Amino acid sequence: MMQSSVWKRGAAFVAGLLVLCALTPLFQSVTHAAPPRLDDIRVALFIQARGSVPSVTLSSPNGLILDERTPAGARRWTDAPSTVRFALDQPMVELMRTANYETAAQLRSTLGASGESAFIFARPSASGAAEYIVAAGPYTGAEEAAAAASRLSKLSGGGSSAKIFGPHYWNAGTYTRLADAEGMAAALFDAGVDAWPVMQFANDQSVVYSVWIGGAANAAALETVKAAALRAMPQLALTAADMTQPYLILRTDVSDGKAAAVPMYSLNVAGQKLLVSPAQGVIQVRERYGRSYRGVMELTQHNGGLAVINVLPFEEYLYSVVGAEMGAGWPAEALKAQAVAARSYALAQGMKYGIAHISDTTYDQAYYGIGTENPDAVSAVDATRGEVLADASGNVVPALYYSNAGGMTADASEVWSNPYPYAKMMPSPDQNAQESKLEWDRVVLPDGAVGYIRTDYTEETGQTNPAGLPLVRVTDTNVNVRLAPYVDNVRNAPIAKVNTGDTLIRIGADVESNAFSWIYGPYSAEDLLASINAGASSPIPGPLKTLEVTKRGPSGRVTEMAANGTAIRVMTPDAYRTVMNGVPSTRFEVENMADIAIIGASGKTVRVADPSAGLYAIGAASGTKPVGVFPPEAEYRFAMDGSGDVRVISRDVRFRFIGRGSGHGLGMSQYGARELAEFLGYDYVEILKYYFQNVAIVNINEAQ
Repeated sequence: MMQSSVWKRGAAFVAGLLVLCALTPLFQSVTHAAPPRLDDIRVALFIQARGSVPSVTLSSPNGLILDERTPAGARRWTDAPSTVRFALDQPMVELMRTANYETAAQLRSTLGASGESAFIFARPSASGAAEYIVAAGPYTGAEEAAAAASRLSKLSGGGSSAKIFGPHYWNAGTYTRLADAEGMAAALFDAGVDAWPVMQFANDQSVVYSVWIGGAANAAALETVKAAALRAMPQLALTAADMTQPYLILRTDVSDGKAAAVPMYSLNVAGQKLLVSPAQGVIQVRERYGRSYRGVMELTQHNGGLAVINVLPFEEYLYSVVGAEMGAGWPAEALKAQAVAARSYALAQGMKYGIAHISDTTYDQAYYGIGTENPDAVSAVDATRGEVLADASGNVVPALYYSNAGGMTADASEVWSNPYPYAKMMPSPDQNAQESKLEWDRVVLPDGAVGYIRTDYTEETGQTNPAGLPLVRVTDTNVNVRLAPYVDNVRNAPIAKVNTGDTLIRIGADVESNAFSWIYGPYSAEDLLASINAGASSPIPGPLKTLEVTKRGPSGRVTEMAANGTAIRVMTPDAYRTVMNGVPSTRFEVENMADIAIIGASGKTVRVADPSAGLYAIGAASGTKPVGVFPPEAEYRFAMDGSGDVRVISRDVRFRFIGRGSGHGLGMSQYGARELAEFLGYDYVEILKYYFQNVAIVNINEAQ
């Protein structure tokens, strides 16, 4: 059976592949400029261009090491405990001070539910009196903080409760020991003066510990702070805090619980670059799904927000990328092709984000830390170490790839409208993505609802309903019925549960949605219009009644669409994936479930755009009579053609998307690479040769 399957798979591709195999080998010497080498790669985990966070929590079991990166190298700040939080020293909004931690925690929870970032700081105290400060932020500037203060004041009992603080300070003294600075800060707090210990570098590059007071919103407020501080402690000798040099403000953050205190360091926004390294092993980033990473983290300010950059050896970065993009168990030659493509793509980006070469998201390529590394991926990277795709001039090619072409790769005009000379439209053997997937029965429930149930939870009854449609029986308890044939409790939540013995009408069957073929929806007209208007260049006036593909590219991918007869304008054709509520590819058909087509005796087709308006039946005896398409209680009606195929007609306008493929479709299909390796015996060079043209493989470690 397997041998027969292999021959069937190969037949459709043999003629074209034999020609490709006879072409010039992909390994070639390049006589032009050698591609650049990259020893370490800088990967943006958080950056404004791809989404930032107000703070980041880093941890490593054996502790952390904090260094300052300078043009001359790194200089040590301190050794830190196993978990530390970091933020930029930017304006924050204080909303509460209380001795009751539960009250503070409740306010923080309320702020979080409203989408605000907030912290609970335990203030220093020499007297032992507990007090907790709830603060929202940080914000990029005074204007944003003022808007937040106005917005959030009602959550803490009135406008007077919201106070903007930072980042303007007086220095109340400098010490050689942290304990001395902490003691002074606690004494100032007990005297009614806000004060925090701060780490700085002295002229001899040693670390010293200052006490900064104020945290005033502006220079005028800072003078008020000075006057109040001198009234409380006349002996203070205050000097202007030096805000031009690197510093770390140390606070005790108890946001995770009164007994779960962690140090929080706020760093200067003026070009400071803080390096955080694990004392041993890897480093975990809580806000990045708790993933763990090789290398070090560099924290800095970029475009007003906190940037978190993972710096690690380039080849070790690829261990994670290849593991995330393909995974363990894939054919070794497909994994090698993926390694060369991922290496090429990353290197071709240059310093894409100004302070980082690449991001960790699928906007670039998936990078999820050590959690996606596996021996197969590591072997593939090591076996191709340094190998990249390059053009005839020696420039590294941005080797585009994606999950599944749906049987046909894209033409460049169908994706981003700009040329891509390294790939062309061609057949791609991608069907292996669906081979292990079960079928789902499309069923009608007793209440008339329509959905899908997996066939391993149903059995044939041998019976039919009066219309001749088969009846199936449920074989398990609490079985989910979903709108589309796939499991996703967010995008495709269950619409009903059925139990053993329940009888359902089967009106069709579809394979479980997968990277090769899929069904998404149905989506209500309101939800889909909201998605369209969120991503389109100009809004479509509602309500949404019609949606159609008005133009396709050479491979059949959608390049133009219209809603209510108005063109849906997007930046590039590939953007229709996002605009259509996140469908996997643009190789799709649109089904308007409320659309009815009536074919007359002459063959002319009449479309009924609004089925709730009713149809008319002409009878020999009774003449013309209106037929109510939907009785008041019915959500769906059904039409059957002469072949017994059932069409589901919805009362309200709803849209289903039926498509093939996953991703943009330009360049190498990952499932196609798998098929070529596993069933057609291609090595990684032949796979790359199949999907890319006008390129050669060169080794950046050997090129001169």
